[in-house]
Amino acid sequence: MPRRRHLPPGEKHRKSFERISIIYNALDGMQQGDRVTCASLAETLGVDIRTVLRDIDTMRSDMGMPIEYNQCEKSYYYNHSREFEVPVVQVANRERIVLIVAEMMVGQAQGTPLSRSLKSLFHKIRIRHEDSSALDRRRIKRLVSFHGQPVRLVSEQVWTRLLEAMRKPRVVTMEYQGLEDKESCTRAVEPLHVACVEGDWYLLAYDRDKSGIRYFALSRIKSLLRTSTKARKHRFNPKTALSNRFGQSIGLPGKTTTVVLEFAPEVTDEIKERKWHAEQQLEIQPGRPAVLSMPVPTDALYHSVKRWILGWGAMVKVLEPSELRTTILNEYRAALRRHEEPAVHP
Repeated sequence: MPRRRHLPPGEKHRKSFERISIIYNALDGMQQGDRVTCASLAETLGVDIRTVLRDIDTMRSDMGMPIEYNQCEKSYYYNHSREFEVPVVQVANRERIVLIVAEMMVGQAQGTPLSRSLKSLFHKIRIRHEDSSALDRRRIKRLVSFHGQPVRLVSEQVWTRLLEAMRKPRVVTMEYQGLEDKESCTRAVEPLHVACVEGDWYLLAYDRDKSGIRYFALSRIKSLLRTSTKARKHRFNPKTALSNRFGQSIGLPGKTTTVVLEFAPEVTDEIKERKWHAEQQLEIQPGRPAVLSMPVPTDALYHSVKRWILGWGAMVKVLEPSELRTTILNEYRAALRRHEEPAVHP
């Protein structure tokens, strides 16, 4: 078995190792019928073919990786019949701290199948880099901690089937029940992107029935099946698709409503210390109420936006739009009537 090689942490070696890792994963994950050529690797890595050939030569000659070339297919492949141990990268002490903190952040994925896989991955990394000078993990955990909000659970079967359908783009059918739906219904969609938005996971997909891109909470997908129908290619930009959101509410790009709020001077410091929206405008004058203006998803106006405003109680007043102002007033009146009713105990 080839001796494990320790690569120095210099920038040049780091970039080379990143390329080698991508090439290794591409070859190791090949399925029957796949072809991995120098041209395809060069396009993936954003380098020229000569660089790819040099990296492959390093992997074969210096690292002893069992990479072979099929003359008929004009494609490289990984020979799994030969044993090989992946090289280890040296990790500096400051990088060990980052690794420990990153492992602690895995807790933010609790409730998803990612959590178990990430914990297993970090366990393997820890074993490879364990030595007498390792930092005291318990001491780091006393200094740093993470406390996220409760997350909605995602079915492991749904997660696995969805990622498989996205890896080789296929249409999926799913039983989905939206937040306001009384019962679930079957949807046929073409998965495009999975996003974690403030702790919860969402699927961005082309809905064949609605003829457009829609958003689905993974926790509300009751079942999912991958079909044999190939998904079409769509002009899709995740950054653009997720640009119109407020909190966990995602709206279609361009469909926004501008909300203008006036906050009492008592909460001005709290308002200005946080960025509530990427395109917000905040006007603050000494001794006067702070005015916050921001475009929010129209679909979220009477759900997450309304609830967020109500959370500020008497410290906020809605200036625009007038319809939202009326809705907030009605909510306060209903709350007042409810609190004036005599308490009923079982």
